[in-house]
Amino acid sequence: DSFGRFTRADLEFEFRTSSLTADIGYAKVAITMSLAFLPLLLNDYLFHGSSQVFWLLALLRTVAFLISIGALLMVGRASVRTFDAIIILWSSSAVILELFVVAARPPGFFGAIASTSFIITILFLLVPQPLIRQLLLAGALSVGHLILSLWIYPITDPVVWNTFLLIIFASNGVGFFSSRATQISKRNQFILGKELAASEKHYRTLVQGEPRNSRLRVWACKSP
Repeated sequence: DSFGRFTRADLEFEFRTSSLTADIGYAKVAITMSLAFLPLLLNDYLFHGSSQVFWLLALLRTVAFLISIGALLMVGRASVRTFDAIIILWSSSAVILELFVVAARPPGFFGAIASTSFIITILFLLVPQPLIRQLLLAGALSVGHLILSLWIYPITDPVVWNTFLLIIFASNGVGFFSSRATQISKRNQFILGKELAASEKHYRTLVQGEPRNSRLRVWACKSP
């Protein structure tokens, strides 16, 4: 379909099952990278001191850290459906945490814009989910950041605003089309592998059946 998935649900599930081992490897890399967000508590303290905002961010970062640890421990033994549930929970916690961080930073703060762009790119290129789910997660983060920057804590500097829009749209555009091309390529390789396996099986059946057929022909020639 337009999101790079197989239109047949059984074929899509077979593909996801066959690629689960590789997907688990990518997921572990992405989750491990997310653990680095906990030390950013130092930045929260430098911005807010020992205030309620700091303690709220500390709580959210700790919860996100624990979710990441749990996901890292569980993801290696998961089935496809359990794997998807774990990744969605972990990705959603990262999106929620990022939106709270954006809300706590000064309007148009470049560090928040850069981290949002980075997370959007990771969601598309490294988080092993179907493209539609990647799009929903990245879209939730992008729209949430846009709402915060437009209405709740508006960016007043037009240069910062234009830069923000450029970075967010570029991250989503590059991420979406790169992920779509990759997912279509992987599915094409999967189909090619199935066709090669089927051809090999058919050829092996012909080769294994040839001696028997030859004996039948010899017996037929000897019969009166």
